[in-house]
Amino acid sequence: MKKKIFAPFALILLFVVVLVLNACVSMEQIKSSFILNESQNSDIVIGGYLGAFSGPEGTSEIHFPRPFRYELVSGNGSIDNDLFRIDGGNSLIARNTLDPTERLYSVRVMMLTRVQDGTSGGLQKVFTFTAAGGVSPFSDFQGIWSYEYEFGFRIRTTLRITGETINIQSGFAGENNYSFEYILIGASGNSFTLQNRSSNLGEIITLNIQIVNGNLVINNASEASWNGIYLKQN
Repeated sequence: MKKKIFAPFALILLFVVVLVLNACVSMEQIKSSFILNESQNSDIVIGGYLGAFSGPEGTSEIHFPRPFRYELVSGNGSIDNDLFRIDGGNSLIARNTLDPTERLYSVRVMMLTRVQDGTSGGLQKVFTFTAAGGVSPFSDFQGIWSYEYEFGFRIRTTLRITGETINIQSGFAGENNYSFEYILIGASGNSFTLQNRSSNLGEIITLNIQIVNGNLVINNASEASWNGIYLKQN
């Protein structure tokens, strides 16, 4: 009688063991399919695209059903996370122009399904890649530039461009009625996207900036008050 009872339990135990082993194999397959498709661009500037993360191609995985999204997370291997951000759910983007010396970077990334909130533990993996920085798109604009115009009274605007930061001061001639600091977050040709670091709202503006006859020319700006011809101060 005991043998008859034992047989079904043995089969159930064997079935559970097989399920666990399959789950382990499945998780290893998922982890090996969690990759960074690196960009071929070796010069990384602000807003530069380094590559895109992707997960397993199959849609039948019960652990991580597609589609996926990816987040930078802290932990071992996350030493360079602050240098990058993830846009569009999977694209790794440089926050600033990287050091021109080629070196190894390390980021820690978590793969999540669209329904996960990050607290339920997605799969985490450390990625390392070699990249070199490039020339900052703001390198030609460094210095102090001023612009004056009449608006019933004389208004003076001064731009101090250092690194990838613009400090703008404006007011009556001889006075500074307001001051804001913007940091470059993206660049494409002569079009530059900046974010206000002096405001909790994080205002984002787009400027078209060029050097014409030694002058800094801003036009087609999303914020009209920036438009003008700025003379460089010695």
